[in-house]
Amino acid sequence: MNNPDYRGAPHGIWTDASGLTVQNLTIRDFYQHGIVLNPGAESLTFQNIRILDTGKQLIKANPSGFGDGVDGGLVENSVFAYTEGPPMIDRGGGTGYTNGVDVHAGANWVIRNNHFENFHAPDHADHLWAPVVLMWNGARDTVVENNRFVNVDRAIAFGLLDRAMDHSGGVIRNNRVDYAEGLYSIQRRRGSDGAIIVWSSPGTIVEGNEVFTRGNLNRSIEFRFDTSGASAINNTVDAPIGTRDGGSYEGSGNRLIRE
Repeated sequence: MNNPDYRGAPHGIWTDASGLTVQNLTIRDFYQHGIVLNPGAESLTFQNIRILDTGKQLIKANPSGFGDGVDGGLVENSVFAYTEGPPMIDRGGGTGYTNGVDVHAGANWVIRNNHFENFHAPDHADHLWAPVVLMWNGARDTVVENNRFVNVDRAIAFGLLDRAMDHSGGVIRNNRVDYAEGLYSIQRRRGSDGAIIVWSSPGTIVEGNEVFTRGNLNRSIEFRFDTSGASAINNTVDAPIGTRDGGSYEGSGNRLIRE
């Protein structure tokens, strides 16, 4: 993934095919992306795949415009990981510019039963908080459930920018996020927010997740900007659930513990 002489193959798969299924395949060591989806690539299925050590996003879905993207993706029973963390070569966008699944403007994606690990950039990276699962730019009604995240900068982001419905609706449920003790420096911890962030994503449900920051983050789950109608239900966390910049949520059954 660090060799710029990629012989005309910067990505593993680059497609605008509708109805594509990719199963039982390992994609690794590409200089840019593992899989790139362009507009037209609707109703995709990715099952039992491994994408390892790519220079940018492992799966990236591009939009036609705000709210108009690749719809109906299913990602399940798969592994997304870096062997030694994201690469520190700037391929455009700055160092640390990577995500596991990055969907612009897509509707009705389901991301479930996957394992994500080592998406943690060092303190000198340009991007310190890249979410592993990032649904934004008008994405909506995403389901992210039953996934495991280990040593990541941010696990899940529904929305990322302060604008009307950067994401809307959807549910984040029954995921587990684990951090090793001492993963972050003191300075990094001071500037942290949440492992799960709901920003400009009204109507989102965050339910039944386990988030064990082990002192690395200020918050486990954060609601920011317009999150009207959002809720946090029955989550088990070791750092507070919080809000800022006008964010709000209805909470019930959440449990704050100290491991």
